[in-house]
Amino acid sequence: MPSKGFVFVAGALVNGFVENVEMLIIGRILLNDIGTKDWRIALGLAGVPSVVITLGSLVFLDTPNSFINRGYTKEAKAMLKKIHGTNNIEEEFQDLVEAFEAS
Repeated sequence: MPSKGFVFVAGALVNGFVENVEMLIIGRILLNDIGTKDWRIALGLAGVPSVVITLGSLVFLDTPNSFINRGYTKEAKAMLKKIHGTNNIEEEFQDLVEAFEAS
């Protein structure tokens, strides 16, 4: 295990003082330790938020903001009531309308 640490530091140093493409490639090879698959795990996990946002946009088509932007105030109020589970939404609704008018 300590040898991997030394190889990593060597790769970091080469990348830090790179002067040409060959040095960059050698440094990246030392940093990545050719046999590992860690980069694949990191790249796969980096895609998770985009998948969640894409699926969420398919499920939640309309928001109170989108209703207000299109002029559907009744629908916006109904959605706010549904989200909060209460009829006391006037303050938040006014905040949304003011934010829309300011933009």
